[in-house]
Amino acid sequence: MKKKGKLRVELLGEIESVIAGSQYFETDAEPGEVVHLERDSDNRHDPKAILVENEAEESLGYVPRRISSWLAPLIDAGQVIVEARVPDYPPSRNNHSPMDLTIFLAEKGKALLEENNSPRSSAEALHQVVLSAYHKSESWEHPDAIMGLEAQLQTLSREHLLPETRLLLALLPHRARTIRSQGRDKSMNSVREALQNVEFGDPISHINVTLFPLFAPNGHVPDYVLLRSAIESGTAEVTETSESGSVPELRVVNKGGKPILIPEGEIVTGAKQNRVVNITVLVAAHSDFVLPVSCVEQGRWNRTSREFQATHFAPSRLRAKKCASVRENRMRYGQARSDQGEVWEEVAFSLGKAEFNSRTDSLTECFDSQKDRVAEYFENLGLPPKTTGVLVAHNGQIVGMDLYDCSQTFEALWKRLGEAYFMEAATSEETKGKPIKRDKVVHFLSHFAEGLEPAKQSFGLGTEYVNTDRALSGSALWHEGRILHCCAFPVR
Repeated sequence: MKKKGKLRVELLGEIESVIAGSQYFETDAEPGEVVHLERDSDNRHDPKAILVENEAEESLGYVPRRISSWLAPLIDAGQVIVEARVPDYPPSRNNHSPMDLTIFLAEKGKALLEENNSPRSSAEALHQVVLSAYHKSESWEHPDAIMGLEAQLQTLSREHLLPETRLLLALLPHRARTIRSQGRDKSMNSVREALQNVEFGDPISHINVTLFPLFAPNGHVPDYVLLRSAIESGTAEVTETSESGSVPELRVVNKGGKPILIPEGEIVTGAKQNRVVNITVLVAAHSDFVLPVSCVEQGRWNRTSREFQATHFAPSRLRAKKCASVRENRMRYGQARSDQGEVWEEVAFSLGKAEFNSRTDSLTECFDSQKDRVAEYFENLGLPPKTTGVLVAHNGQIVGMDLYDCSQTFEALWKRLGEAYFMEAATSEETKGKPIKRDKVVHFLSHFAEGLEPAKQSFGLGTEYVNTDRALSGSALWHEGRILHCCAFPVR
């Protein structure tokens, strides 16, 4: 707020938001800019509107109504003070500039955090329940538990929560982000150590492919389900985000009691066009999730089904470039989006190598055309029991690695993963095998582990680490003391 005379009693935290309606104003918010909030109580459309202005008092837009509906009463009562800033990354592509709201408790608002042993209404009683959870969560160590709690509490009474209750719920994600940030640094060494402890089996070769089986400590039963199994059992739905759809996003509804693991590189087919998953995510139980994806079927935008099916994995070359561009977009824009044009170029490259024509430029149709050639590799490249991952070389050059936390997960995915690696090899111009030394493979994994850094933005459960080396791409998802999935690629 512009008025600085009010006494700040306590910093409560930050709320991630956007500047709504910015497309209706001539002035745009600048990255890193401090902006001001002004109550617009005379607004004939919304008396609880909060206007966003820059230093020159030029209007930029509004605080979203879903926030201003409860924030405005707290501001009007003098209970909170709000400061706002545009993050350093540029506006998002949907015309909504991101905005961080920093919430301070004012002197008049001290009662918001005080316990009331005699609530007079169900709304007041519910506030006490949320307040108790809010206080207790300050000492919790697991951010996912806080985010799950917030999601569950939001469903209790969306229409009848007090403004102060909504404030506490809105602040819970900030508390989770703080704990997650602290945990990232603590677990960084654990992630690198886990990768260094991966054991390599004896190489297995056929024609131009060499596989190095990987063995990570396993033996536990996965506490998640894979996307394909969840869809088949009816506990998950993957659909377009709306009737009109959005190319870089899909909606995942987890109706089950376990999280769903969706690996980077997995292809889902159906709806308006086939997509490939941009990053590995763990979707919480009983939740809705917006999944970052890229299109791998440029020539279609018409609905063939309501829901998607998990059917294939993308080739390593496409995944390598996609992961690299996603990394850049996350750093610049805070979004897990790829360079879609580059993805389409890679799809065209795969179709060209296979000498396959697709009416809709469909990568999955290309897979179907290579089944017989791929089958030969599977017949000659059997993996040993308890394998949890594989590092793949084509013609003596490493092309990719996929590692999972247990053999059950890897075995469930290997047929589709192997299909992608083997199709690349089957359509390669070089068909003579070249030896690759073990020390080169060990160096690749060690070098990849050294380049991992905590991701700035989190998607889903767990902590994600992204490789920052420009010559490499990939990531590792860490959850409950284990790497659930690590993918690594040289950028060719």
